[in-house]
Amino acid sequence: MNIRELEGQRGILRLPLLLLEKGEMGYYSIIKESDLYDRILRNSLDKLKKLGLVTTRIDTSTYPSRIMISLTDKGRKVAEKLKEIEEILETNEGGML
Repeated sequence: MNIRELEGQRGILRLPLLLLEKGEMGYYSIIKESDLYDRILRNSLDKLKKLGLVTTRIDTSTYPSRIMISLTDKGRKVAEKLKEIEEILETNEGGML
């Protein structure tokens, strides 16, 4: 999979940035924070998992159990680069590049 295959996938770039900022998060916390629909989040997570950017685990210390999502080392590197791009775009907002 390459970057072109991610184009048009709603939320796919937002999720690594959110996880970089917040750290490991529960599935429903991500829905709440990102305003993504369940189906869209599931599709985005599937693609990110296939790319090796996120990992999931089941937290059985709570009832009901929670699905927890976090960045892999590779995912953290990608998210840091996305953050850099976001900062460049914000710096140049309203101006010429």
